[in-house]
Amino acid sequence: MCRFVELIEVHLESFCKEHDTTAEEVFTSISEVKSSKTVSQDFVPQVINMCEYPFFFENMVESANARVNKRKAAAMAVNSSAKLNFSGCYSLAAEHNEAAEVERYYKFCGAPWYFRKLLVAATNRMQEVLIQHEDQEFLEFKYSLQFFGRKTNHYNLDGVTRETENMWGKKNRTQCSQDNRAGLVRVKVCGPSYARSGYGENIFEYVEKDGEELLCWSRQVFMEDRDEDPAVDGEGIRVGPKIYFRANGADTK
Repeated sequence: MCRFVELIEVHLESFCKEHDTTAEEVFTSISEVKSSKTVSQDFVPQVINMCEYPFFFENMVESANARVNKRKAAAMAVNSSAKLNFSGCYSLAAEHNEAAEVERYYKFCGAPWYFRKLLVAATNRMQEVLIQHEDQEFLEFKYSLQFFGRKTNHYNLDGVTRETENMWGKKNRTQCSQDNRAGLVRVKVCGPSYARSGYGENIFEYVEKDGEELLCWSRQVFMEDRDEDPAVDGEGIRVGPKIYFRANGADTK
């Protein structure tokens, strides 16, 4: 199946180049054909009928545009004159990540045990991490998770409360801002299910680990808006995993 999907990605990319179109336009056309009452469904590729369309659409578009996204992220990493710039292509610095912290976080958030196991395994195998960061404007965080496909989080860094989708497609109220003095981007999730009176916090920042500068994505939970310290679990251990990434070169041809 993986080989089959790879072949589709290659052919789709070639088709888009040959016909001067984009993957999104191709799938929009397919969607119109699929929903049309005047077109026989015999003309709709069986692979489209066999897949859940939104998931298939999102992931195939991301796959077809992967090289373009890599080029953009790499270019923004070297061409930006911003004071704070997380743009670039990253790989997981797995040796610094603690699976137990990730599981503790999802357990605290109420994820069922079987789902937690998948999330921990997927987090430890996160791939194709791409960041496009426009100073004081936006941060776009793309990554691929085993079992869950490709994900994109887009944050407007103006502190305005907006509805944004999390990795499951659920909408949450978020406030996103950039702190140049502290050297970080903060994403505040207001009133999530696991902290109705509080918030979840995602922070992106550069840190030093064993003499190496790494990008750190940390997550914390505050049970009340007025809390100064993050939440702790039933064993009194602070809830909040840290995931580390190192910048790496990318094949952007």
